[in-house]
Amino acid sequence: AERQKGGETFALELLSTFLESRGERYAGGGTISSPNSAWSQCSRLSPYYSWGHISVRTVVHAVKEKQASAKGRWAKSLEAYLVRIEWRRLRIQDFEMRCWMELRSVCQAWEHLREGQTFMFGAPALLGRSTEQERIAAFEQGKTGYPMVDACMRCLLHTGWLNFRMRCMLASFATFNLWLDWRAIANHLARIFLDFEPGIHYVQLQLHAGTFGGMCHCYSVTKQAKEQDPEGVFIRKYVPELCNVPDKLVHEPWKMPARPSTRSSGRRWATRYPMPIVDERSTAEASRKVIEAAHQRMHGARQDAENEDYEDEMLQLALKASLGEAAKEERALDRGMSQELHLALQEAENAELQKAIEASLAGG
Repeated sequence: AERQKGGETFALELLSTFLESRGERYAGGGTISSPNSAWSQCSRLSPYYSWGHISVRTVVHAVKEKQASAKGRWAKSLEAYLVRIEWRRLRIQDFEMRCWMELRSVCQAWEHLREGQTFMFGAPALLGRSTEQERIAAFEQGKTGYPMVDACMRCLLHTGWLNFRMRCMLASFATFNLWLDWRAIANHLARIFLDFEPGIHYVQLQLHAGTFGGMCHCYSVTKQAKEQDPEGVFIRKYVPELCNVPDKLVHEPWKMPARPSTRSSGRRWATRYPMPIVDERSTAEASRKVIEAAHQRMHGARQDAENEDYEDEMLQLALKASLGEAAKEERALDRGMSQELHLALQEAENAELQKAIEASLAGG
């Protein structure tokens, strides 16, 4: 894979091949989740959107034209793509309304744990002997000792593009495993993303750092490696140090014996590829525990506030109902008094009339 070339001609050519053949498997089967198949199954139009070489409107019209006669898998894939386009529009609009997200966390429940560019989610010993700058450098250069993380970063450095799932995994690893503030990696990723779009970039970073509120996406990088690149094809392509490592160990090379079992393996692997910079499991457990607890507290506080609002609303309704009943009783009382007065007046008139009649008869 090479870096994409700019221009409307290349954009239209990609759109054409996507709607002719590549897009059929866009939905289902996990093809766009794997860094191997995503290169052909994704539209690959995102850089052209970002640089203005093709408009979203042009693409949407073309997709809907294809959709009019699409059936089966094609229909499902085209609908999925339009949903992604709509999602993109909403995220960009969200950032337009809240552009402060570039610099400030939406959820600041654990800001007090920040030291420099690191969130101390647990004991410093969990980060090993690495300094903050060493962790940032290892992440940026693709030398963390985790093959899938390093392959993804080196792929980005070489091509400027990476599929969505792997981008999410990178952000998760930096924040949940390296405990880095999302702002510590934001500029580096923005520089190397060929399709950098602020409205997507900062929202996604915060979402996968847990600071968007209400969500906690902590990826296991080893699990993702085994699921999305089971034979290590992608890893070996961008991490050539591991090209001779057996399939069963290419995702976890630290489990290899100190010396290779065959001469073809070359020098000791450890002299060419670094050991894991942190322990994946312990760092993830510590950070996830803090973030999930903070989310639960926020949810509880929000629930209490909602309950108070509900109680206030019920009280207001009760007061209105009470006032309404009182008004009804008052109106009823007024009607009763009015009827009594009417009867009294009628009786008085009748009495006066009777007297007049009697006086008339007496005079006659």
